[in-house]
Amino acid sequence: MNRKENPIMNREKYLEKLRDLRDNWSDTIPNKIVHGPNGPQVKARKAWFQAIYAWIEIGLKKGFIDNEIINAYEDFHNYIGDSWLCERLTEKQDIKQGNKVLSAVISRVEQILTQA
Repeated sequence: MNRKENPIMNREKYLEKLRDLRDNWSDTIPNKIVHGPNGPQVKARKAWFQAIYAWIEIGLKKGFIDNEIINAYEDFHNYIGDSWLCERLTEKQDIKQGNKVLSAVISRVEQILTQA
């Protein structure tokens, strides 16, 4: 989908985006820091962590997820904190924590969709 398209976001499309972040981005940590939008889709980059924060916020604001996910979100934030803003390199544990919060949000969205 190109950026000019403006599809109506619904819970199903939201779930697709979360799954994309968790399943289609590589857990591989490259030897060099990856910069820019044209690099490989690896989780060892600031953009991936920013996307997690952004998509959880979108889900909360649009009502796609509820407050039951707040604990997982806070655990993730407490682990990552502002450290991803500094120059330290991404570690496997960082990616594990990102995948963990994405899985929690995905599970909750799936539960909500099943109940609807």
